[in-house]
This record gives sequence, C-alpha cells and structure tokens, in this order.
Amino acid sequence: MEKLMQVNNYTTPSAPSRVGRQSNTFLERLGRLDLVEDGDLAALDTIFSSPVDVPAKKDFVAEDHASDRIHVLLDGWACRYRTIADGRRQIVTVCLPGDILDIDRLYLEAPGCGVASLSPCRIASVHREDLFAQMDQNHRLATAFGWLGAADNALLAEHSVNLGRRSAREHLAHLMCEIMVRLESVGLADGSNCSWPITQEQIADILGLTPVHVNRTMQELRARHLIEISGQELHILDRKGLERSAGFDSGYLQLHGCRPEIRIVSHADQDVSRSAEQEEGIQLRDREMAHRFKNLVGVAQALVHQSLRSDVPVDQAREALLARLAVLGTAIDALTKGDWRHGQLKRAIEETLVLRQGTGRIHCSGPDLRLTASALTTIALALHELQTNALKYGALSTDSGSVELLWKVIDGPGEPRLWMQWAERGGPEARKPMHSGFGSRLIAENTAHALGGETMVDFTPEGLTWLLLAPLDRIGAKDDSEAGG
Repeated sequence: MEKLMQVNNYTTPSAPSRVGRQSNTFLERLGRLDLVEDGDLAALDTIFSSPVDVPAKKDFVAEDHASDRIHVLLDGWACRYRTIADGRRQIVTVCLPGDILDIDRLYLEAPGCGVASLSPCRIASVHREDLFAQMDQNHRLATAFGWLGAADNALLAEHSVNLGRRSAREHLAHLMCEIMVRLESVGLADGSNCSWPITQEQIADILGLTPVHVNRTMQELRARHLIEISGQELHILDRKGLERSAGFDSGYLQLHGCRPEIRIVSHADQDVSRSAEQEEGIQLRDREMAHRFKNLVGVAQALVHQSLRSDVPVDQAREALLARLAVLGTAIDALTKGDWRHGQLKRAIEETLVLRQGTGRIHCSGPDLRLTASALTTIALALHELQTNALKYGALSTDSGSVELLWKVIDGPGEPRLWMQWAERGGPEARKPMHSGFGSRLIAENTAHALGGETMVDFTPEGLTWLLLAPLDRIGAKDDSEAGG
C-alpha cells in the first residue's frame, strides 16, 4: 500500500482504480467550466485512485512535505494552512467539494502549505507524472489546469484582502457569502441554506481572530437578522443584506470558466477544419499559457511562504503579503496588454510606483522595453521592495528626499545588457541592515539569480543606490521601436 502522506496512516492504492465520474466531484466541476470535452474527462477519470475517507480535524498533507501525488476533494470540507513557531495556525484557503487541494504541487516539489480536513472528507489522488502525461497529449487539459491555477491565485488574493483590510464583521460575512456561492456552483446549496460543518475555533483560524471575537461577530450578524446557524447548517436570512455588509462581489471566484476567446470549442460544433499547422499552433499557445500560469502560481506561493514566515508579526506579514500580491497583479496586467510571454517595462514601472511618481518624489527615465514574463515580474517586485524601504527608512521617509530611477541598454564585452539604477538622495544616511530579511534578499541575490545578471547595493551617506545589470538575451528585452510598437 502506498502512503497518502508520511505523517499518518491514510492510504491510497499504488495503482489507479477507476473512481467513476458520477462520484468524482472534481471532474463534474471541470465539466461545467466549458474548458474540456467529455472524452477528456473520461481519460482523466482513469488515472485517479480509489477515494479514501479522512476523519474531521486531521492533517493529511504535512507542511513543506514533498509528494508526487495531487489530491482532489470529493466530499466534505478541508483547508490549506500555515503554522507559525508558537503553534498558531492561519487557514489560507477553505477547500470545498470539487477543489484541488494542492494544485501548487503540480509545479513545486514541497509546497509550504499543509492540508487538513475540517469535516469528514472523501479524497482521491492522482500521480503527478500521470497528469502531466495527459496534459502533454491534450492541449485542452493543459489549458484547463492552467486556468484552475489562475483561479486559485484569484481566490488567494481575495482572502489576503479579507485578512488585511476587512473588519471582522465584513470578513465573516464575506466568508459566508463566498461559501454559499461556491457550494451553489457544484449543486450543494440553494442560495439560502448550505452545510456549515466548521467550529468557531476553525473560523478563528480562517479570520485570524480569537474564538471569543468570532462569537461576538457571529452574534452581531444574527442580531442584524442576516444569518442563523442551526446544528451544522447555515441559513442566510437576507442574502442581499449580507452581501452589502461584506462588500461581496463573486467575480473573483471565476465561476464561468475562462475568457470566451480562449475556450476550446468542440470540433463537432465547428463548420471548419483546422490544418495540421493550425492545430500545432493552438497546442503551442495552450502549452505556453499553462507554462505562464505555472510560473505565476510558483511566484505567488513563494511570496506567501516568505511573507508569512514565523519570525514576522502577523499584522506586518499580512501587510507585506498584500502589497507584494498587488505588485504581482500589476505585472500580470502588463502581460495581459501583450501576449503573456512579454510585457512592457515602462507600464509595469509606472503602475508599481504609481503612488509616488505624481508627487515628483520619484523621477523615472528610460526606453520602453519588452521583457519576458518572469523578468517583468522579478523587476516589479524588486522595485516595490526598494520603494517600501525608501518610504520606511530612506529618501521617501522625509519631505526633502527623492529617488531617481534610470534604465537603458548598454553595450559591453560580450553582449548588450539592461542597466538599471535606483538612486536615493536627500534622505537619511543609508545604513546596511544588521539582518538580511526577505526584502533584502529579493532585491539582491534573488533578482540577480532570476535574471542571470548582477545586482549591487551601496549604502552611502547620500542614500541607498541599487544597480542591476542583466543580459538582454536572458530577459528577452527589445526596444519598443524595434518591436513595431
């Protein structure tokens, strides 16, 4: 018998055994999204293991645990979570029937989050290499799993906003609205009533509050005649009122599948025949899309893992995570204006530094360059960390300080390179920090490694100076005039 995990004894068969599509809520959910065809679902069905039952309140994937299997939730409630040094737990995502419990495991050997059951669960799993083999043979499946990764990121971003910006009442109301809508989408709720098998302690771990605070907040929603809970059932008495109280908009849940222009239409519904070249081009595009989503999932997971590390106060970690995810969003926005493989550097810089450029405190100058997706994301995150540091400790922490950000293409020995400099002036003396945190590592060795270049950080009485040199052939940069606009 093959262990489902190393920390307990729940097991799944070593060889796949057909689950049966009617019992696989994940395949049913995938089928509703208009991303794949019936034959694709049948092929996926054959590689899933027989389901295993897990009791409530049990860890079944340990934090930072390496595994070659990916798990889907067929029934019950589960969660992804992180635990800090003193034992306190933050539930990152509530998982419902039809969800992939560890989609990041597709691309990361040992994702940071653990997975635990909140209620009794039924879980099936699939070997990662078997899934990759299916995706390699079928571009529709590659697109579908890329989309699922992007939808998971959207859910994570909204939960970060809940933790960092919404009040306890807004957050709890938002959670209830979200759960109702997600269960409705898989046929497990009627819009006013749904299961609610979680305790106040578990809700506290979701909201980042104490159970006492959760109880007070629950009573407040009851007093407003918005909800009632009886046993393990949630009854929403005034859905519009609850949504207004939460500021809830379900758009982030991506319930209707991907954008129409990238949906895969059945050949039987088309009155045209594709040439072999056209079909190959479509498969190449979809593999590229899946690859980009894979990279974005990896970046988002790394940001969560580093921002929520145990040596940082929770409130400070939430604020840092929210800001970093927002910068990731600006990089994604710049990519959507291009072809998802490249984006405009100037647009990403303008949106990353938007809060300070209009005041004349940050002066930016340089040509518009097209960078690869990974390079654009890396540089945007580095500039965000530099700006944050300048606001707290550097030139932007005083009324007289300013920053000059310059970039250009330079010729040198071997190959052209991107040269970029961030120079602070008029602020306090720059002092090298005694301890190197995630932000310091991100602007230095992380950026240099990701771009295949060099970074230098100089702490002077005039202010901090940061220099980046990166080879153009590595970051895919091209002057916009050469790119045809």
